Amino acid sequence: MPSTPILFNSSSLFEHFVQANTLKQIQSIFYQICITEGIDTTDFSNIYPLLRKIDEGKSNSKAEKLWTFLDKRRNFAEYDRQKICKEMNVLIIGAGPCGLRAGIEAALLGAKVIIVEQRDKFSRNNVLHLWEFVIQDLKALGAKIFYPKFCTGSIEHISIRQLQCILTKVALVLGVQIYDGISFSEILEPSTNTTTSESCCNEGWKAKFEPHNHLLSEYQFDVLIGADGKRNTLPGFPKQVVRGKLAIGITANFVNKKSAAEEKVQEISGVAYIFNQTFFKDMQAKTGIDLENIVYYKDETHYFVMCAKKQSLLGKENVDQEMLCKYAMQAADFATEGKLPQLEYSLNHRGQCDVAMFDFTALYSALHSTHLIERSGKSLIVTIIGDSLHEPFWPTGSGCARGFLGVFDAAWMLRSFGLNQLSAAEIIAERENVLKLLAQTTKDKMGKGKYTIDPATRYPFLAKSNDLKRILETQIDSDNIEHKSQKLPKWSNAVENFDFDHKCSLLKFCQHALISFKIKICNFKAMNWSDGLALAGLVAKFRKDLINFFELSRNSDSMFILNHVLSVLEEEYGISKPSQSIFITDNNEDDLIRYIEKVVNHLRRDAGFASHMISATLRAVKTDNRKRPAFIPRGPQGEGIKKRADLLNNLLKKDAGIIVEENIQIPTTSTATAVTTSIASAASSSSYNEETIKAFLKSVVRFILNIFIV
Repeated sequence: MPSTPILFNSSSLFEHFVQANTLKQIQSIFYQICITEGIDTTDFSNIYPLLRKIDEGKSNSKAEKLWTFLDKRRNFAEYDRQKICKEMNVLIIGAGPCGLRAGIEAALLGAKVIIVEQRDKFSRNNVLHLWEFVIQDLKALGAKIFYPKFCTGSIEHISIRQLQCILTKVALVLGVQIYDGISFSEILEPSTNTTTSESCCNEGWKAKFEPHNHLLSEYQFDVLIGADGKRNTLPGFPKQVVRGKLAIGITANFVNKKSAAEEKVQEISGVAYIFNQTFFKDMQAKTGIDLENIVYYKDETHYFVMCAKKQSLLGKENVDQEMLCKYAMQAADFATEGKLPQLEYSLNHRGQCDVAMFDFTALYSALHSTHLIERSGKSLIVTIIGDSLHEPFWPTGSGCARGFLGVFDAAWMLRSFGLNQLSAAEIIAERENVLKLLAQTTKDKMGKGKYTIDPATRYPFLAKSNDLKRILETQIDSDNIEHKSQKLPKWSNAVENFDFDHKCSLLKFCQHALISFKIKICNFKAMNWSDGLALAGLVAKFRKDLINFFELSRNSDSMFILNHVLSVLEEEYGISKPSQSIFITDNNEDDLIRYIEKVVNHLRRDAGFASHMISATLRAVKTDNRKRPAFIPRGPQGEGIKKRADLLNNLLKKDAGIIVEENIQIPTTSTATAVTTSIASAASSSSYNEETIKAFLKSVVRFILNIFIV
């Protein structure tokens, strides 16, 4: 019989979703919400309307507050109720702030959006300066619901990692699909059927990814957006140098313990040599460090970005990492007048000190933002945004703002393609006219009033020149001469992704079910299923009474494992054993999918199947009706509580000795388990009788009650 389920509801899961602070947690909890609500995560156009029913009408609910923000945004006239781009399929490379923000805009326009991210975690500690319009834009998307400290008071910055978490949550809620641990490799042109007298295109534009043969390689898209930073994996975008002055940038992140002393240290929004020569000359005289400028932001870390002069640094290729760490630490210590106690480096995703050097001597900007390719009646819009489009000079703090402006400009272009009222050349010309303004835009040059994706609301003056001839020659590559100067075919002619969506839905279910077994699958090829472990884990996730996964996995005979699982499924659910060849060769992929789908359908019918998808972490902290422990107050009362907490902490951590509380003595060891052992040992000794140990245990209980019940 299935095990007794642990009951969760969508409201409590949403609270955990709001609090989640890693990419893995966010993705996992969001999927659990969708499973609980019976939502197919590939049904992009219906995800938000269905999620919106959670806590509907509850005024104090975080979910309801988020719906209020997003309803208002979705109702902007520019999005025309998500109808304009509803036939578009978009692929975005990179889940950085700009890639995620672009995904949100494309979803608001009604497009199907998939984002691929090379990394499997958000680990960038660096802090972004935010212009006022970016702050207001993020608040309007519900940023403060997910991160209450967002830009409170005079704070105008946020860590990249935290911003990614916020935007990921908004994107998922709006129907964007995000795949991590996947790298884009190259574009694949539409395949053509040449068996008939006339060429007939059966499929649309696709892409190659790593890992090889990932299911996403079957996704057919009409729009490809590059948001993978200055490395930009998309070809066809020549660049020019926009800054030639020697500049070596250094970023450093130090642990922020949020102590009272750290809170008192003032931020440095930007100090340049030309405006404060005395400061920099004193730094050089006392430390030997010669800088052009320095910025310090206090966020999740203590973040410093500075530009070093040539004479105080060796060439980038000759950097000694240990000396670089010392260099940046000295600069940070001097800039904050030594008020940051015990400077300690945060660690990056490689587990190393989070300090890095960048060469800003040559910053690059793309000569154009967009080109269009057409093959066999299938059009592909290729565009770049963020650092791929215009590389920022970090100390000026303009990167995120200009990145978001570029995102809005790209969204406006997609809207124009969706409306299909202009030729491709005219739409691209309008986009390139706006691009000319991007690098020149500053806080002071922004338009006044309400900002939308319409460039006219953000740029005071828009260029009107249309060099259509140049665009036709350099930015449109079509095998249909007429389409170079005329309107493109309606987007409704694009190939649908029904079969792909069906596979994705099944694959996501299997992937999430197998997380606890640390089994990764990326498709329905035999290589993912041939050892029988994936199928065994899938069954064991919901029916531990049928499959003891950890015992079965010790067997080295993969055919035995596979046959055992197939036999169990046949006996329990009446699912006929398929030919084992479907698990061995790739020639029977459709048969394998049908079999796995039968298994999943039976598992879904078991009572409480959704609760089994809940992660072990959430099971341990299941929301209930009890009040959360109160925070330790300040003042004498708080000091008393802290003293008792420290005493209990010492009891559990001290290597050896005697702890005295209310005249009760008990020997201590290094762990809570060892303490229990020592109590048991004491019971058999002459020094400690049963009454003494009972009194000691009562004392421990009183400690805990005094600490947590205020």
